[in-house]
Amino acid sequence: IKNKFSCIKSLKFSKSFPDTVKLTFYPRLSFAKLIATPSAEEVSSSHVIDEEGVTIYNTENNDNIIKIYVSDAEFPLPDILKILSRVKIFKVDAKEAIITADSLTISGMPKIIFRLGSKLDIQLASLQLILNEAKIDFSLLEFIDLRFDKPVVKFAPKK
Repeated sequence: IKNKFSCIKSLKFSKSFPDTVKLTFYPRLSFAKLIATPSAEEVSSSHVIDEEGVTIYNTENNDNIIKIYVSDAEFPLPDILKILSRVKIFKVDAKEAIITADSLTISGMPKIIFRLGSKLDIQLASLQLILNEAKIDFSLLEFIDLRFDKPVVKFAPKK
């Protein structure tokens, strides 16, 4: 059933004696909207996907999903979904993201830039440490650039 219907994320099967079978279906939930930014001769297109990157066709509630703007035809979708799900866990208010050739920029407060390709776990660990330190110090972060060996952080001016 799960292989036939892509709208089903998982299902639970239970059997009760003597002759009852209970199936519980769990649907795929909207996570992000991929928006292809067209070149001059192309038409823009968009797809709503879940956390695993599967396209969802029945999308009622698209208010709280992240818009991902893609200009390049090839990008590492699993890495991008991993970054965005971790950023969501860190409670960063991310409304949109822009994918360029080698980086992912997450717009919001703070603005965060990741280098795609290598050392993704180190970048995510650095982000977590920076966000935790800012929370302890009651500092507002404006900008975090994780593309370098030592992250670049800009704090908002104190009022």
